[in-house]
Amino acid sequence: MSDHSHTSTTDQSSGGNGRTIAMLALILLGVAAVVIGGIWAPRSPAVILPAEKINIFGIKSFFGVPLVNTHTAMIIVDLLIVMLVLTIRRGAKTAATSAPSGWYNAWEAIIEYWWNQTSEVGGKYTKKIFYWVIAIFFVVWFANMSKLVPGYEAIGNFVEVHKAGLTGYDAQNLFGNVYALDGEGIRVTDDMLYHGDDHGAVETGGVLASAVLAEDTGKICEHLCEVIPWFRGLATDMNFTFALAIVVMVMVQVIGVQALGIGYFQKFINIPALSSPGMGKIDFAVGLLEIVSEVSKILSFSFRLFGNIFAGGLLLAIIGVLVPVILPGGIFLLETFVGSIQAYVFAILTLVFMAQATHAHH
Repeated sequence: MSDHSHTSTTDQSSGGNGRTIAMLALILLGVAAVVIGGIWAPRSPAVILPAEKINIFGIKSFFGVPLVNTHTAMIIVDLLIVMLVLTIRRGAKTAATSAPSGWYNAWEAIIEYWWNQTSEVGGKYTKKIFYWVIAIFFVVWFANMSKLVPGYEAIGNFVEVHKAGLTGYDAQNLFGNVYALDGEGIRVTDDMLYHGDDHGAVETGGVLASAVLAEDTGKICEHLCEVIPWFRGLATDMNFTFALAIVVMVMVQVIGVQALGIGYFQKFINIPALSSPGMGKIDFAVGLLEIVSEVSKILSFSFRLFGNIFAGGLLLAIIGVLVPVILPGGIFLLETFVGSIQAYVFAILTLVFMAQATHAHH
């Protein structure tokens, strides 16, 4: 017993020392990158509100729709959800004959939590509401967590700086067809802009990890370069947050009609209230305000999620350039918390709105 305890303590100590050494090595590597500078120094990324067009190994569009970096981010989220479903399905089969694994237990706990929350307020509509709530939660949560993977928003296409006021860099060859941004950043003005198709994207699709020379110039960029990442935080694109909010609020109305029939719309246009004495006209006016309330929920949903995640991305980028060692780790932890909270808030509000729609207006 004593020997076993001693061995366990020794193993834990060795593991702890290994983690400490690895952490110190990464810190020293970060300090060295800042001191040496050049291609190793942190670069301030371009802050662009709309999603950017990208070119991944010659693929610029699908079905005639230009490919942007939030499309690829959505594909990543979809793949993660498919993997989650397969993991839970296999774990459920294993749990029937033996003890389930830790991963299955973790996912099962999350799903069970949302089922319990839904059943408390959903009543006989629990199953119908639950599918939407759990789907919303995992889509938003995976979207927020995937953007925190190192390099997620840093690897992509070299393009000409296409907007005045952004900072551009020279592209320097490392080896073969691999390039990096080098030199001091230069603030781009209107007369320095390169006006080309796809906001200046190199037609041959220069890529940071495997850059391709532009045949006509022999350079990645004719003037100053920036990197358009292949992947971008999904919730930093308002198209995603608005689409998600619209889907939720449309389904709130659908579930309301399924629960109450056509009488559900009486809470918006209360015609019988006009003929009622006393407070009838006020009840009718309140119904009209309910329409405004439903529309404002779409705005609230979308701007809340977009604002928190976009601001978090800016914070990570700014801190990563100003204080590139140690402090960004704390910001990553903060963003993990904020991203999880936003997924929870979006899902819990979806649950509340759908549950409310199943109850009569009075």
